[in-house]
Amino acid sequence: MKLIESIMPGGRKQLDNNIEPIDWYTAKVLSDYELDDATAVLWRNIVILLSQAQRQGHTCLDLTAFAGRTVQNCDDSSVEINIPPYEKLQPLVASICSRLTDALIILDETRLYTKRYWSFEQELAAAICQRQKLHSLSSQKYDALATIWPLLFPDTTASEDWQQVATAASLMLPFCIVNGGPGTGKTYTVARILLALQTVANGSLDIQLAAPTGKAAQRLGESIAHTVELLTATNNDPTLAKMAQIVPTQAVTLHRLLGISPFEVSTKRNQSQPLECDVLIIDEASMVDLALMVRTVRALKPACQLILVGDADQLPAIESGNVLEALVGAQTATNVVCEDLLKHIHRLNPNLLLDTRVQPSQSFTFTLQTSQRFGGELAAGAQLIRSGDGQEAWNRQIELNSDQLPSLFNTQSVFRLSPSLFTHNLTLLIQQCFQPLFSAASAREALDASLFCRWLTPVKKGRWGVERLNQQIETVARQRAARVNQTGSSALARFYAGQPILVLENNYANKLYNGDVGIVWPDEKGNLKAWFDTDMGRLRSVNLSRLPSVQSAYAMTIHKSQGSEFTNVMMILPDTTSDQQFSLNCRELLYTGLTRGKYSCAFVCEEKVFMDAVQSRQQRFSGLSEHIRKQQTHISKDEA
Repeated sequence: MKLIESIMPGGRKQLDNNIEPIDWYTAKVLSDYELDDATAVLWRNIVILLSQAQRQGHTCLDLTAFAGRTVQNCDDSSVEINIPPYEKLQPLVASICSRLTDALIILDETRLYTKRYWSFEQELAAAICQRQKLHSLSSQKYDALATIWPLLFPDTTASEDWQQVATAASLMLPFCIVNGGPGTGKTYTVARILLALQTVANGSLDIQLAAPTGKAAQRLGESIAHTVELLTATNNDPTLAKMAQIVPTQAVTLHRLLGISPFEVSTKRNQSQPLECDVLIIDEASMVDLALMVRTVRALKPACQLILVGDADQLPAIESGNVLEALVGAQTATNVVCEDLLKHIHRLNPNLLLDTRVQPSQSFTFTLQTSQRFGGELAAGAQLIRSGDGQEAWNRQIELNSDQLPSLFNTQSVFRLSPSLFTHNLTLLIQQCFQPLFSAASAREALDASLFCRWLTPVKKGRWGVERLNQQIETVARQRAARVNQTGSSALARFYAGQPILVLENNYANKLYNGDVGIVWPDEKGNLKAWFDTDMGRLRSVNLSRLPSVQSAYAMTIHKSQGSEFTNVMMILPDTTSDQQFSLNCRELLYTGLTRGKYSCAFVCEEKVFMDAVQSRQQRFSGLSEHIRKQQTHISKDEA
């Protein structure tokens, strides 16, 4: 820190305009060579803007986004400098970058990168482009599929079934994406992909399931197990039963799969020691940042098939990059098939009519169109938010008054409460939202009841933050707790019966992972323990003293809620316009929070906060889609 402070004006720890010490340090390291004074000041400000952009999740800085603008001078925030227009800025930046002998900063057309992220995007684009050639199937494999396909997709009259198309494409494409909103059947499709892949391979494939968080991994495994069980229960077929026995239903976090330690940069699984699997399926791919995705593809054997599953409209990863959105955006059109794939699909089901979408080159993204579970006002609100129609989304919400609060969540809809109504009726709302949990009579009942309602917010601290909300709810919860902590240990006094807890870090020894939710409840002897679900649907207990870092889980950040589902959601949006909090309110955040609810959602915010959030996109500067298009073009030319 002393080194960083020493290079900042006045030794300040933080400058105006959201400049952090690391930005100044980056500018010092990457601009410490001879330039004339005016150019040196301009270049230092550009490098600081690049560092800021990467901290905010962008992988690069697009020159066209700030060319011609006036910004505060990082040397003196009271002075403004004018950024030249693009036609002058681009040659100047190109000239400076060409003089950087170590090439730590790279200009790629309009985008300025640090070498690290430019290399990441190039490497990921190459890995994806290498997995673009269709693999043909033999007659014997089609014969094997002929029996199982009608069982996987019994509605053979469907003229346009993208779940079926995605499953068929996975048999030929070494890389593909199953993209779709809530309830569109992504897990339904993945389960059928697993069964179809094992069928054509006669059960010989080593398939690995993974997700970015422990909670998402657990849900993936449970959902596949449930879907496969339903299939086999309704179809008495020996081939299907045989494949169901070898379909994986255990998923792990990507960090555990790759052997990533929080204290090391290297991974145990890499180019030298690749994963042994033949197929890797990653769920909740929108949460995977660029660096983690690159580490993943490095650990794959060249012949390993990669399938990503997720919703590109959700919030991106916390770290830099928005890989899933960039990959989906790399397609020139949605849901297109080439003629070879069309012939393959029609051989499996000739009733699928997809001729209007045929194109010469094959898309690797398949977006599921129809929601099977998520409907009504929740689906309508999500679609309006996703399309940017904030006014209509706001107008469709039911505005609640104080007389209606006792019947909150009795109706399946999207509601809104003013912040003042929320504040004045806080105790009543807590009782309404958490009454099923407060009245639970067992650990099983309490854990299930904890999913009845979850309060979501973008921030951790402040009036609307997770910490404050959890404290306010716990004031009521402790009074309603049926049993109290009898341990007498001050270290454990923060725990009480009926308390939902969220795991904040991985703990492999106790099989607890970041994002897991449990419940504190007495065992048969009256001792408080933490209880968690197992993949078999039973509960297991963990001594409170052996828990990793946890927090109460009445409220959580919207980022933490990804991969989870709750019956009802209360989404509380900050009414402040401070840079830190206001920048978090965006369309993707509203969409992600709303789609966590299965029955109802209530917004707590002013109209302006909601409207501004819908109009704000958390789009990140990235060149990944352009790198893919370029490399695809080069490959096509080489093949020609």
